This record gives sequence, structure tokens and C-alpha cells, in this order.
Amino acid sequence: CNALKTNVTLKRISLCKNEIDAIALQTFSELLKVNTTLQYINLSKCKINDEGASFIAEGISSNSSLYEL
Repeated sequence: CNALKTNVTLKRISLCKNEIDAIALQTFSELLKVNTTLQYINLSKCKINDEGASFIAEGISSNSSLYEL
């Protein structure tokens, strides 16, 4: 996630079918707050729980470049 904070190239990323826990999603949320390049993120079939979903919501609330999650 830290490398993606400064990403200026990658526009699409698929993390589907990964069991991503809330701690990882909290870090991912911080990435979403600062990354202005990512436009599409696929998190399908990641078994994200309510706590993880709230971290994602927090991250995308300050992201203006993401158009599909």
C-alpha cells in the first residue's frame, strides 16, 4: 500500500478473491485518501467485514479520482 500512495501510473487494480482483513483495509484507506491516480479498484469476493467496509468508506470520502469500486 505504501508504494501506491505515491503512484502516478497505475489506474486500475484488482484485489479480488483475497481475504483482506480490517487492519489491511485501514492501511488501504490511508492510501485512498492521498492517491489521485487510481480510478478503478476491484475488491469483489474479498470477504470484507463491516469494520473493513467502514475503513474503505472513510478512504473514498476524500478521494476524487476513483470512479469505480
